[in-house]
Amino acid sequence: MTSRHATAAQATGAGPTGRTGPDVGARLDARAGRALPGSPFPLGATPGKFRRTTGTNFAIASSVADGVRLCLFDDSGAETQIPLRDSDHDVWHAFVPGVRPGQAYGYRVSGPWELAQGLRCNPAKLLLDPYARAVAGSVSFGPEVLGHAASDLDSPGLDERSTLDSSAHVPLSLVVDPAFAWHDSARPRRGYADTIIYEVHVKGFTMRHPDIPPELRGTYAGLGHEAAIAHLLGLGVTAVELLPVHQNVPESFLAGRGLTNYWGYNTIGYFAPHSGYSAAVRAGRLDGDAVNAVLGAAGHRMRRRRRDWPAGLSEREVQVLRLVARGLSDGQMAERLYLSKSTVHHHVQHIYDKLGVSTRAAATHFALQHDLLEADWAAEK
Repeated sequence: MTSRHATAAQATGAGPTGRTGPDVGARLDARAGRALPGSPFPLGATPGKFRRTTGTNFAIASSVADGVRLCLFDDSGAETQIPLRDSDHDVWHAFVPGVRPGQAYGYRVSGPWELAQGLRCNPAKLLLDPYARAVAGSVSFGPEVLGHAASDLDSPGLDERSTLDSSAHVPLSLVVDPAFAWHDSARPRRGYADTIIYEVHVKGFTMRHPDIPPELRGTYAGLGHEAAIAHLLGLGVTAVELLPVHQNVPESFLAGRGLTNYWGYNTIGYFAPHSGYSAAVRAGRLDGDAVNAVLGAAGHRMRRRRRDWPAGLSEREVQVLRLVARGLSDGQMAERLYLSKSTVHHHVQHIYDKLGVSTRAAATHFALQHDLLEADWAAEK
């Protein structure tokens, strides 16, 4: 595993226009000096613990960047920056202590500007995290959001890098708590011959149903309302297929006409629920009651809420830890969990970091101390 460390000059990315930084008003974040290398896995922003320190791990992939800066925004919109100094296998990463769910952020990437090669790095442009779980704000179309200096295709400057800062004109990524109390335990496993799939648009379906309360129309919560569920069950529906619910924005020509893309086929965040359908999503959460109501109507069996695991371990990490304690190799665990070997290896390293251990024996001891092993196997030990 190789690692390269970006210099401050690389991270600011002076371009051919002579600009010396993406935002002359942005200052180095006070937490930059305490930032830890963190982990290249998983991609995105993952709150939790690293070496017993609470914060958030940031990881973003780029095979062409010369430098990447994490940009953090406070409630007033003021920006501070933290250079990501570690890159492993083209994933730039850092763990920032003290960053919690709700933090707004983005990235600025410096690197080559070679249009013929499709390389358009421009640190003046604030980038969304492609793995963001929630997005705040919308796009304000104008020359600020263009990577090139020309304002339209008929103007000179298409081959020049724009120096206009885009941060006030684009959405921000949000750090989200990944925990969610899924209530379902297993799929109903109906045969295809017994399955009736209902394709539905969240807003359109709930806006026009007369028995859904007006304040819930056009939202995920409206889809989970008892009136909506009763309607679906009355039709004999066994599964719902939602039309696009990813974060999306209207195309610029629609926005210029005061219109929007009703169907949502202009996605900017495949891992972020569209915030326009729910106030809860704007805060970085799905509406749990609505989700579970829909699942229940589809025949899922409900069970107790998921417990909170020690050391900030996720459900999947506990599964991996149990197999580590059993002595399975990465390959054996990958086969058991239907994951790739490299994914399992990343899980194991992340678990060791969270536990503050470096050996299988120490990890097993932690699992025994915290009753994380199944009763039958623990008794054997």
